[in-house]
Amino acid sequence: TETTLEAGDRFLVYTDGVSERFNSGGEIYGEKRLLQLLAKDGVNDPQEVLAAIMTDVERFAGDRPADDDQAVLLGIVE
Repeated sequence: TETTLEAGDRFLVYTDGVSERFNSGGEIYGEKRLLQLLAKDGVNDPQEVLAAIMTDVERFAGDRPADDDQAVLLGIVE
């Protein structure tokens, strides 16, 4: 797949350890929840966005430990 990115566009790369994180109830975090966080208005600083994602993932998982590695990379086209 190819796409053209324009100035101001953002792209998110993440491992499945983020989107496939489970909570104690057996629910999966999921891509939809991840993309909703990325789409929130008002947070444009990459470090703030990444921190918000990881905080939300940890909050969602609660006391259940991660089953896999977790990495997130956010790029912004200038």
